[in-house]
Amino acid sequence: MQLSRKIEVNALAISQIKHYHKKVKKLTYKMILENPEIRAHYEAIEDVQGHMAYHGWKHVNNTVENAKKLLPILNLDNEMQNAVLLALALHDIGKDFDEAGDKEKDHGYEGMLIARKMFEGFDVPHKEELLQAIKNHSKASDNTNSLLGAIVCFCDKLDITQKRVTPYGIEVGIWYGHVIDLRFEITGDYFIVNFICSKDFDKENFDADKWVLKMQACTENLANQLGKEWKFQFEQKEG
Repeated sequence: MQLSRKIEVNALAISQIKHYHKKVKKLTYKMILENPEIRAHYEAIEDVQGHMAYHGWKHVNNTVENAKKLLPILNLDNEMQNAVLLALALHDIGKDFDEAGDKEKDHGYEGMLIARKMFEGFDVPHKEELLQAIKNHSKASDNTNSLLGAIVCFCDKLDITQKRVTPYGIEVGIWYGHVIDLRFEITGDYFIVNFICSKDFDKENFDADKWVLKMQACTENLANQLGKEWKFQFEQKEG
């Protein structure tokens, strides 16, 4: 999918959303994920060969599910919760399937431009912070002054369960193929991420993966904004 095709797809999606929801003032994440052009765009990204993790439709939905587990413990108002979910539904909309691994292309910035156009005519609370969260979702260090951005970055980088693993990832034995689920909790002074793992989970492979540094950075950033310490815990599930 070339850049021109990406613009064409999202222009059509914007047109459809405005047409079918013309009497609706509030844009929601469900309106985004139920749009057929947006789904087709994300599914095209999904088709990349040789990747251990999905980067399209499955990934975006996984990040939304992460947020649904996280938001109940944060006591945010409804507008902020919708802003988080909307940002996650759109955070990779600027990505093309042929851009995988291309460090020169800033899909966060392109996604912000697409989202800004999409928001025209809708009431979008926290719009500017939401747009910045889309733009900056790849780095914890870009979200140190935004709780919304910190949550989006966290939910993105913590999409590391077996639901994200491609057939190739299973074949090579990537460690998160043995992470069954994640649970989030705030207990006392700690924000805790619980990894629910199968008996085949390899902690040494986990510790050796550079991606874990990104996970730790975005978890620390979110914990800091919550005024908490943080830690990862591991629980082995039988069967």
